[in-house]
Amino acid sequence: MATLPPIITPSPTIPSLPTPTMQSALRCAPGDALELTGVTRPQTALLVLFDDRPVGGGASDRTGAFRIVLRIGDERPGAHNIVVRERERATVVAEYTCETPPPPTPTPTFGPIRVTVTP
Repeated sequence: MATLPPIITPSPTIPSLPTPTMQSALRCAPGDALELTGVTRPQTALLVLFDDRPVGGGASDRTGAFRIVLRIGDERPGAHNIVVRERERATVVAEYTCETPPPPTPTPTFGPIRVTVTP
């Protein structure tokens, strides 16, 4: 009687999934200072818009690099768009999204309990 070769069943392989890269969210709470950096045309005047409102500006250096520090004021909680653009051409050179956290929940405080004794 002939013997059959053993049947080899391949074990299933589980594909490895790539580990997601987590980027920290840009936070823009009141009082925070954000450093906006990038590269554009050399020696160009720049304008910073926060939700389409002009809030600051700066200029690029001879190599085109810029660094603008933006101090965040009292903004409503939620997501906001920050755009850096050239003043002359209105060309967008950098865009950011930041999140303003909600204000802390107030904790109730109770004063001392006053009892008046009447005779």
